[in-house]
Amino acid sequence: MEIMTLSEIMDKSIEILKKYMQTIVVFTLIYGIIIFISIFILIIIGGISIGLSAVFIKSPVLIGMIIALLTIVIMTISFTQYIGMIKISSQEYFKEKVLVDGALKVSFKNFFKTAGIVICAIILFIPGIAAFGGIGYVLFKALNAAFSVSNSIDINVILLMIAGAAVFIFAIFVVFGYITWFSFAFHAAVIEKKGVFASIKRSFSLVHSNFWKLFGTTLLITITLYAVRISINSFFALLGSVVFLILRLLNFQQDFLAAIGAAATYLQFPLSIVYWLIVSPLGYIMLTFLYFNQRFKKEGFDLILKLKEIQKNDEINSSIPNRI
Repeated sequence: MEIMTLSEIMDKSIEILKKYMQTIVVFTLIYGIIIFISIFILIIIGGISIGLSAVFIKSPVLIGMIIALLTIVIMTISFTQYIGMIKISSQEYFKEKVLVDGALKVSFKNFFKTAGIVICAIILFIPGIAAFGGIGYVLFKALNAAFSVSNSIDINVILLMIAGAAVFIFAIFVVFGYITWFSFAFHAAVIEKKGVFASIKRSFSLVHSNFWKLFGTTLLITITLYAVRISINSFFALLGSVVFLILRLLNFQQDFLAAIGAAATYLQFPLSIVYWLIVSPLGYIMLTFLYFNQRFKKEGFDLILKLKEIQKNDEINSSIPNRI
């Protein structure tokens, strides 16, 4: 329990993934099934509700409210998986055993709290959505007008394309900055048992003094995980290409080569499953360690944990009768 660098956080996260591999994989698999079934049911209910509203009530406002409600519920169900992963990851610090049922229980228990954080996050991001939506609309109209005038790619079209790309990149950075502010809201809700607004406020408090460092760290973690996925896919794509080339040089039948190509395509699905079960939880673990790291820096929370551990050991030793 000490302040770690980013590389140490990544190494420690991999250790935790290995140590609790069975719990993490089983939890992720079970929760993935729950999410899939829930989303399937919600889509059916939502489709029926929208259809009935469009036929009988004919109110765009009501349809919009139904879509918004479904979006919030689906996002909440997805984020509650994050809650369970936080609980699994934090057991290393609190010296408690967290099994799959315990992680599931915590996820379900914090459903409404998670929904509150999601709703607050969406409300706070509405100005950003409106701003970038407006800028995107203006650029699209300008680009469409430029194409209508010239019917070719001239300097105005190129400048508008560059402006669109710049706005898109800027929007990505804004989204990551926004995510950074909310990085520890779920941790505060689960670990510190704070309410919705208190959790958001707590996250802002932990982030504000190290915003740019945490922003870069969050961005780097995301890029690292994405690079791992790309590397896995690229490796198997390269391997498939080499096998295909060898078989082609050996004059195998075209039908057989087509079957090999189809097999390589279908192989992407199990690879995605493996990534989802094993690699993607690393992001949750890293952010949890980042949360504790911030508390260690700002509050000396590592000393508090050590004192609690010493106190617990003393209580255990004092409860054991002296033996001669």
